[in-house]
Amino acid sequence: MRKKIILYFVCILSTSLLFTKNLPNFQLESLAGKKINLVQVIQRRTLLVFWASWCLPCKKLFRQLEKIKNRDFSVITVSLDTKKTLLLSSIKKFNIKFPVFLDSKEKLSNYFEVSSAPVLVLFTKELKVLKIEEGFTEQGLRNILKIKE
Repeated sequence: MRKKIILYFVCILSTSLLFTKNLPNFQLESLAGKKINLVQVIQRRTLLVFWASWCLPCKKLFRQLEKIKNRDFSVITVSLDTKKTLLLSSIKKFNIKFPVFLDSKEKLSNYFEVSSAPVLVLFTKELKVLKIEEGFTEQGLRNILKIKE
């Protein structure tokens, strides 16, 4: 029992440490193949969305984000897809109008331990992580976007 309690507190502590540290300046790849540092595309509070072509909740998420865009946050997306042709057709199918990047070496998705889609990460322009949310519900999206720095 004591080991379980200690393990529980270690898990809580490690999760809280993630939110007190700044996100490293990862390098992403644009659809055109250009390498871009994360800090280059972050101008204000930003919602980073990990998504995939096979993710049906992602389509609903993008519809909701389109309705509330241009508030006090930006949206950038990172596709978990490995096949570019599938990715490009999904961008059209999901009607994605936000910047889409690739994480071909999976450094960013591994950093956040992304194992499903969607995963939402809210952070400041200084790259301080404010909230990580797995999955999508409209209420969950509203809650994450209410968080201030």
